[in-house]
Amino acid sequence: MLIRANQIARLVAPDGVKVVSFDLFDTLLMRNVDPPETSIRLVAGRIAARNLLPLTTEAYLEMRWRVETELRAEADKGGDDPECSLLEISRRMTELLGLPAETANLLVEAEIEVETLLLDANPEVVAFIRRLGSNYRIVAISDTYFDSGQLARLLDALGLAHLFQRIYSSCEHRKTKRSGRLFQMVLAREALRPEEMMHVGDNFHGDYLSARSLGVRAAWLSDERALIGKRSLRRAVATGEPADLFRLYFGRNEGVCPREGTGDLYRFGRRVMGPLLTLFSARLLEELSESGCSSVFFVARDSFLLLKLYRQMAQPGAPRDLRYIGLSRYTAALASIRTLGPREVVLAGFACSSLRDALHRLGVGALPEVDTILARHRFAPDEILTQEPLYRALARLYADNEFCSVVLPAAAAMRSKLATYLAQKGFFCAGRPTALVDIGWHGTIQECLVAAFGTRADFPLLTGYYVALMPPILENPGKRLGLILDYRHATPEESALALYQEIWELSTRAFHGTTIGYAQSAGHMLPVWRKEASAGAQRAKLNSFVLEIQQGILDCARDFGRMDSLLPADLPTLLDEAVSRCDLAMSFPERALVHLFERYSHSDDFGLEKAAPLVRKFAWREFLAPRGLLREFLANPWREGSLVSSRLPLLSLYHGVKKLICWKRAARYYSP
Repeated sequence: MLIRANQIARLVAPDGVKVVSFDLFDTLLMRNVDPPETSIRLVAGRIAARNLLPLTTEAYLEMRWRVETELRAEADKGGDDPECSLLEISRRMTELLGLPAETANLLVEAEIEVETLLLDANPEVVAFIRRLGSNYRIVAISDTYFDSGQLARLLDALGLAHLFQRIYSSCEHRKTKRSGRLFQMVLAREALRPEEMMHVGDNFHGDYLSARSLGVRAAWLSDERALIGKRSLRRAVATGEPADLFRLYFGRNEGVCPREGTGDLYRFGRRVMGPLLTLFSARLLEELSESGCSSVFFVARDSFLLLKLYRQMAQPGAPRDLRYIGLSRYTAALASIRTLGPREVVLAGFACSSLRDALHRLGVGALPEVDTILARHRFAPDEILTQEPLYRALARLYADNEFCSVVLPAAAAMRSKLATYLAQKGFFCAGRPTALVDIGWHGTIQECLVAAFGTRADFPLLTGYYVALMPPILENPGKRLGLILDYRHATPEESALALYQEIWELSTRAFHGTTIGYAQSAGHMLPVWRKEASAGAQRAKLNSFVLEIQQGILDCARDFGRMDSLLPADLPTLLDEAVSRCDLAMSFPERALVHLFERYSHSDDFGLEKAAPLVRKFAWREFLAPRGLLREFLANPWREGSLVSSRLPLLSLYHGVKKLICWKRAARYYSP
């Protein structure tokens, strides 16, 4: 029978069947390169890199093809099917080269390592095997030069070896499925009549026609999506087209073999956020290797996942002095205040909507004495203000000595505690190249650290590495690099990524609150995390929400690393493709994904106790107040999500406006 990949979940073994057998390669085990000869070329490259043989890659391939052809001819001449094993091929090659016998085992190990990196399981077939459960005896039958022990190792690497009671390999018995002799031997070994066995495989001749001719119940697994994927992988290796290369490193059977039991959030992490964050980590490792940074500080809490990605992807020789430090824009900004002047006006007022919000950034928004000062100046602290009126109000407050006497001691206390904390974390070291890693956006924390402690003799040579770097709101001395988005040379598509800041921060955040201060405990200065205002059940749901996204991102990075170790990636080409795909996915989101984001909010880390909903759903009555509606829409973390959630048919229009804005932004900041 013909079975499509999406139908195998409904496949039922016919009555009377006792044993169900499965082909392995391209049925259960999916290679992430095509054609299969590509994997042998990757093996040749690994053998050459390890100097196992005195041969170039091309010479190895030519010799291996010749030796394999000879061994198959010898088996055919002896009356067997033309089969040989990987170990036989390796032994013959080492004999011809006059090398020690143990070299053959090293060659086999190199090939097993490469295959392990290239293989993924087809979860649809895995689910079917598990559904068969203990009702049937499950065996594997494969035409391959891997023996049963080697096949078991490949299966075990994917956690699948326990599913099979026995593995039959053509090279061990000199019999193939295509000739029918391997099926005959399996029937004899299993003591079965043909109608008592069912075989599932992807090869029309070897797995279907041959089995049917013997009376075995056969199911031919045909998967058009897998064939399309193979063609893409061939093009990636042959022509290097960006879309095909992207699939090679990030596809990993995407669509054909989705992760079992996962949903929209996992796929969002793996397909949308994962490629860009993976490429950020790869570029970070490159930059740190070139810069000579010996210590790397990851800023809590938005660099939580960036630290995990770094540890997962770091190769031997990468900086290993890694620290996770409790910093926030609030603590760093307050510590940097030594006087109240123009810099502090911008620091407190930038992107704020009210005087109260700006005062919270200074750590005094809830103090009664500040309310008295505000009343004396006749300020309405909760009134909505545009940027310039807010700046003027702050300047008036800063000229008030009583107000300064409240803010400056609070700033000095924060600076003292932060200095003690950073010293404990090993931050201060004169002349040492040091990296500060954060999600972005304006480099405010880095600037505030320099303003607070830059005059110290032991202040390090600090470089900031950011996923996205936007124009500074302050002077921002020091070296800063945006590894995915850098406003100084950003394309419009890259500039658009900055419109989703809260989504990025949510995807990389830790499960604790933002840093709001520091406290002494048992002789150590420790960060104080903000206690989330949400109830325990709601907080647990949010953490689960974030965890699923992060699992998708980590799996994306793992699979990239597996392929990159075999075929080093062209990071700039992949980055351009990843940015375009992310922009498209965020601009035209799926309704089911938007519905999941509707339930959660994102909290501010700049001294405010506010939490903004990730997706704002608008009611039709709000259109009666267009100015308020526009203000709410522009304040929304994911505007396209709001349009989808509110069922407003304006996505294409907004996308065009957004592109125009991003083009202008790119033209304004680009410096050749």
